[in-house]
Parts: sequence; structure tokens; C-alpha cells
Amino acid sequence: MLRNLLAHPDQLAAVRADRSLVPMAFAETLCYTPPVQMIMRQPAADVIVSGGTVPAGATVTCLIGAANRDESHYARPDAFDIFRTDLTPANAFSAAADHVAFALGWHLCVGALLAEAEVETGVNQLLGARGGAGAG
Repeated sequence: MLRNLLAHPDQLAAVRADRSLVPMAFAETLCYTPPVQMIMRQPAADVIVSGGTVPAGATVTCLIGAANRDESHYARPDAFDIFRTDLTPANAFSAAADHVAFALGWHLCVGALLAEAEVETGVNQLLGARGGAGAG
């Protein structure tokens, strides 16, 4: 997240000025540069996808990084933008997330909320005092 913010100084300045943007910056980072690029799954039953069949027990590689750049879901998916309106930080760390960085539904990473707390705490520590004169 910090690397993305450093590469976008205007957005870093906004986060320094308004720490309530930290969750959105983290959610945007999970979409833009997810910590895991792919996961493997094995369906318990045959699954029909795009007119083809994935047989039960076959290994399927799901490309998370590509899913998070879906143009039909996100406006300007290849841009890092903590002000986007098509990503919801309120549910970014739950099974109802707009991205798939922590997987979804039953497969949601059990550490998603811990990651959110750790990143928010760490970023606020790194950036110094919250808001106002002398912040960051």
C-alpha cells in the first residue's frame, strides 16, 4: 500500500491529511496489487463455465490479479485510485468484498480483518500523528 501511495503523491498527501482514507487506500491496494495472484481450487462436482465443463476433482487456477482488473466491474481498473466509487471499503475485508484478494464466501481468508487492523495501525504509526499541523 505504501509503495502505491508513494507512486501517487497526491493520494499519499490525501491519506496524510485524512486518515479515514486508510481503509480505502488498503482496499484499493488489494485490488490494484493483490498479495496473492492466483489460487487453485478443485470443484466437488462438474461445473459448466463459458460453455465448457470443469470436471469434479480437476484443478482450476483462478487468477485473482486478473479478476481484480475486470473492466466490467471497475471503471479504470488499471489505475490506482483511492477515490474510486466502485470499491467499498466498508465491506472490503468481508465475504461481501468488491475484490477477490482475500477470496470470497466460504473461502474468505480468516485473517482478512486482522490484516485490516494491522495495516491501519501500521500505516498510522508510519505516517505519524493524525491530521493537523505537523502530521506525517
